[in-house]
Amino acid sequence: MSRKTVNVALIGVGFMGSEHSKAYSLAPVIFPDIAAVPVKKLICDINEAAVKKNAEQWGYDEWCTDWKEVIAREDIDIVDICVPPNLHSEIAIEAMKAGKFVMSEKPLTTTVEDCEKLVEAAKKYNGRYAVAFNKRRWPAVNFARKLIKDGVIG
Repeated sequence: MSRKTVNVALIGVGFMGSEHSKAYSLAPVIFPDIAAVPVKKLICDINEAAVKKNAEQWGYDEWCTDWKEVIAREDIDIVDICVPPNLHSEIAIEAMKAGKFVMSEKPLTTTVEDCEKLVEAAKKYNGRYAVAFNKRRWPAVNFARKLIKDGVIG
């Protein structure tokens, strides 16, 4: 069976970048009926040694050290932003301008002003944006929440 593919570029190779890379690798296995299979096309980070290592470890086709190169690529469908939160809005706005689907780690921004800019850019460029917050329903997270609520921890 032939399935549609989407080319993913991930920006930021820290802990969350690795978690997102892992998710892209596992998505077709965990969800065999997935609508589109992610192709790990490009990974980016300002740390050249780290980005080279992560490209090899997670099976990305290419790597770079400038996020603007990611945005300029016509073959990239999804830009996944896993950099520090104060950098999210600038990258996301430029990605939306370029017609990319944007996936961002939380928090979306660190200021109300940056959030307002993102909303305006999404409206202006018909931007598509998703925020990663998928582990909030995990049993371990729910258990920790209960412990906090019950005053056991926190």
